[in-house]
Amino acid sequence: MDYYFQSSGVPDRYQFLSTTAGRKIQGTPQEGTPTNAFSFTYTVTSATTATLQINFGYYGVGRDRYDCDLTFTDGSAGHFVRRTYRRGVLKHTDNGAFSQE
Repeated sequence: MDYYFQSSGVPDRYQFLSTTAGRKIQGTPQEGTPTNAFSFTYTVTSATTATLQINFGYYGVGRDRYDCDLTFTDGSAGHFVRRTYRRGVLKHTDNGAFSQE
């Protein structure tokens, strides 16, 4: 299942491959193109909200992650607030819309 998260410019594409693993796809995927593997946890917090934590393994440290608060407004689409952590330190917060492909 693929989801797009867009705060500006080109949307980020996340492909969820199982209940705990996925990959972030850069640009248009082509055979042999490297992707960023991740693990994730997804928690439903109410009928229209959920949290999503995506953990990347950049730098071999494993403390790079996105914490997302999701609000569903139309089926599998809605709005998000995303906090980006690099090596365990908050680096950036953004928000935008998400939708399923």
